Amino acid sequence: IFMKTDKMKERVTEEQLEAWAALLGSSTHLIQVVNADLERAKALPLAWYDVLFALQSQGDGRMRLRCLAKTVLMSRSGLTRLLDRLENRGFLRRVECPGDRRGLFAELTAEGRRVLRRSWPAYNRSLLKHLGNKLDAAEVQALAAILAKVVPPRAVESSAEDGEGNENPGATNAGR
Repeated sequence: IFMKTDKMKERVTEEQLEAWAALLGSSTHLIQVVNADLERAKALPLAWYDVLFALQSQGDGRMRLRCLAKTVLMSRSGLTRLLDRLENRGFLRRVECPGDRRGLFAELTAEGRRVLRRSWPAYNRSLLKHLGNKLDAAEVQALAAILAKVVPPRAVESSAEDGEGNENPGATNAGR
């Protein structure tokens, strides 16, 4: 498993490799089973939910597209295609950033808020089924603390940084 090279002074331990594999496997598994649950419930797909939730998490329901891409961990091109679908369904709209003709905001619409609320029960049930009911409160806290050490919180830039007066500048998408 380990590649040997004279230039490597330190190597990943077997335990670290096992932890890495478990993290990747768990993440992939959870995404697949939550998506399947949401599809069966005829709720929003997880990627759609994630984008709309990120927008809702902002006080004014809007984010710059570059910040949204970082928050939902998507490429700009992948996000653009997803935003096209969400905009076509009336769940969000793109609006120009005042003072920056090149910048755009994604802004949650009333219909987007409605469909997000409608999808919440299925999302909630799935998270409880596949994660929440399998861990006790101490394990949830430990998992969150461990993951916070590995990956910094997904802090997003608020529209306040663009002069738009967002009342919730510290909002993150990590609080789901």
